[in-house]
Amino acid sequence: GISFTGNEHISYRIFSFVSIFIFSVSYPFIALRELFKHEFDVVANMIMYTFGIFIGFAKTLIIVRNRLKIGRMMDKLEEEPFTLNRKRGGDEEEALIKKCIWITNAQTYIYYGLGSITLTAGFLFTIIKRVS
Repeated sequence: GISFTGNEHISYRIFSFVSIFIFSVSYPFIALRELFKHEFDVVANMIMYTFGIFIGFAKTLIIVRNRLKIGRMMDKLEEEPFTLNRKRGGDEEEALIKKCIWITNAQTYIYYGLGSITLTAGFLFTIIKRVS
């Protein structure tokens, strides 16, 4: 979790650091340990995954460093010229707002659903490959 408001406590900072470290830094060390057990194709795949993890880690660090700027930008997008004005359009604008909310919710559910399926499949595949 990354707080965009800047009001996090020391416990939140410790939790975020541990989470980012466990998920972003520990995998490359596991992959490097596997280098000595497999053939070249498997090693090449592991190296590609490792570089992908490093790129994701760099992106995470950039977001963490600029989190307050991102939070201020998100707050600005919810202010005056960007928000819908219910007084301006009456029933038509109300219907537009409901339709936008429905579409946004549908996109969110699809995104999180597919992301969850992808992560679960990867987790199960990893467990099956490690056990067998």
